[in-house]
Amino acid sequence: MKKIIFAVSILITGTITAQVLPPINCEDALSICDSIINQDTIKVMVDHGPDEISSNSCLSYGEICGTWYKFGVNSIGNLRFTITPLDTLTDFDWALYRVDWGNCSDIYSVPAYEVSCNESGISGGHYTTGASGLVQQGHNPAINITTPALFYLYVTTSLSDTDAVLGYTIDFTASDFNLVGCGEIGIEENNEIKHSIYPNPASTTFQVQANHFIPVSYTITTITGQIVSESFISPLHDAIPVSNLNPGLYYYRVADASGRIISGKISVE
Repeated sequence: MKKIIFAVSILITGTITAQVLPPINCEDALSICDSIINQDTIKVMVDHGPDEISSNSCLSYGEICGTWYKFGVNSIGNLRFTITPLDTLTDFDWALYRVDWGNCSDIYSVPAYEVSCNESGISGGHYTTGASGLVQQGHNPAINITTPALFYLYVTTSLSDTDAVLGYTIDFTASDFNLVGCGEIGIEENNEIKHSIYPNPASTTFQVQANHFIPVSYTITTITGQIVSESFISPLHDAIPVSNLNPGLYYYRVADASGRIISGKISVE
């Protein structure tokens, strides 16, 4: 992983808190839990290890000169964000990954986790970018959310930006919902909720059981991250259907009304 040092100011409820961050990778991603985050300055060290981003990404040069963030979404609607450079001479690119059915360490090997990406530069200056839904260069469509989700956002400079540079502002206020609070982020930490599934292997349906956990929605994906089934769960019929799936191994992800997630593997026969 790259060795990166950041000096960060995060805007939370009107108060700017400065902190010095150690080198990080996706597993140490900074939690975003407010609609606006200010990354005031970035200092990039040129020595770094293997990329966590594969050549399948739109980031043609992989992972370099950037940092990872993570945030959760528990609501239905459109996710929108913009990244605005504090210095128009600095270019910032980004890639967004949805990994609530796996781990961020799988990003390199599972291209399907990348749901949006942009490394567009604008001649004569560098302006806003993001998944904003705006029809202009550097902007991608908004991300439609139908079930609770955990995202990792990687923001990077161009290869020429190898020393201290001014940072950027990430703004989520145009989204249809608020991000999950920092105290609630942990969608990927499903192993803390002890649960059982039965039957496994399954041929028609299976059920998930855990104390004080009432499932309201589910997602089933292949081992490569492709969603093959997702829907809401009725309190009167909590069995999850799999009869339409080909035999094989799948990931399941089940959410309750508070946004807690249980996930694991199910074998379909």
